[in-house]
Amino acid sequence: MARISRDNFHGGYRITGLEHDIARARANAQYDQDMSDIGGRVVNAPVDAFVGAVRTTGGIAAGGVGFGVRMVRDLRFRYIMQAVLHFPMAFILVFFFASSRMSGNVDHSAMSDQEALTATSQAFGQGALIGLVVAVVWTAAYIVLRTRPKLRRLNQY
Repeated sequence: MARISRDNFHGGYRITGLEHDIARARANAQYDQDMSDIGGRVVNAPVDAFVGAVRTTGGIAAGGVGFGVRMVRDLRFRYIMQAVLHFPMAFILVFFFASSRMSGNVDHSAMSDQEALTATSQAFGQGALIGLVVAVVWTAAYIVLRTRPKLRRLNQY
């Protein structure tokens, strides 16, 4: 806190400790300004979140609509997309079925926690491997037996 004292040698008054008070006042002013900015952002945060969600959803919806329109209009694109999307669908279905069957065969009651975790992760790994192999074979068979004849028929017209 600044102090004013009488200077008897030079005459007049002398002020001491003023630099500390000025620095503290600047820090308090900066703190008040920062808190005001944060308060303003908190008030606008729900609005900003809603606007961002609408933009994201709108972009995804517009892309999906464009994708769907192209699939309806262009048979070649539809057949190619069906062939491409067979792989992830086959992998997901076979992976979950195989890993649930593998982990169902494990007796967790007779194991420690670490052994049960290891057995479960091995079941998921085996399920992923089985899913990968079956999805590749299934997709290749679908492309050879179903998609290529359709594309050949389109080339004839």
